[in-house]
Order: sequence, then C-alpha cells, then structure tokens
Amino acid sequence: MNIQDLFIHQQDVAEKLKTVLRDRGYTKVSFSKQLGITRPTLDTILNGECSSTTKYNSYFKKILDVLTLSPDSLYSVRVTAPMVSAVYSSNAPADYIPSEKEKKQCDLLENLLALASTYCSY
Repeated sequence: MNIQDLFIHQQDVAEKLKTVLRDRGYTKVSFSKQLGITRPTLDTILNGECSSTTKYNSYFKKILDVLTLSPDSLYSVRVTAPMVSAVYSSNAPADYIPSEKEKKQCDLLENLLALASTYCSY
C-alpha cells in the first residue's frame, strides 16, 4: 500500500488516523502545529474530505513521518471508539446557530476531553 492508496480510501484512513492520534495523546491543535499545517486543514484530512491528491500526498508524507508509520501500518490500525464523547444540549432552540466563538470553545472542550480520556481512567 502507498499514499495514493490511502487517498483512495481516505474515509477509512481518516478514522484510523483519529484512533492513532487519540491513542498517542494528540489533540487536533497539537498535531496540526507539529505538522506545520492549519487546524482546518487537519480537520479536512480527519473528515476524509481532501479533494487534491497532490496536497493529500504532501500532508500524508508529513503525517506518516511524524507518527513513524508506514502506509501499511496505518491502514492496519483497528478503529476503536473514543472513551469519552461530547454530550450536547438537546434543549437549544431548533433554529439556533452557534457563534464562531462558541464553535471554537466547543472544539477546545472536545480536545480537552480527548486528552483527559487518554490520561484518566473513569
């Protein structure tokens, strides 16, 4: 398997990458900084929505290097469910749209929960 194959299966690869990042204690912010890419770019990769093979190949060369993984070893990762998941309020008005600040705060809280789940056992 090579990086081109990862691109073809990027939805599956995205889930496997999320598992690796969570298992190794990375947050989206910390990992994107280590790669030298923006958080929205990492989100695109983690959502399996990268449309450019050239950019995907470039990003994945960095990702595999930082994680010291081969394409085969990443693709063989078994996807596991996160230990902690965010719970959102179900009593907000149906037409409510959160502000950008609220979205950023929720993302930060999700990152903190993911990090806490790595180091704490409940």
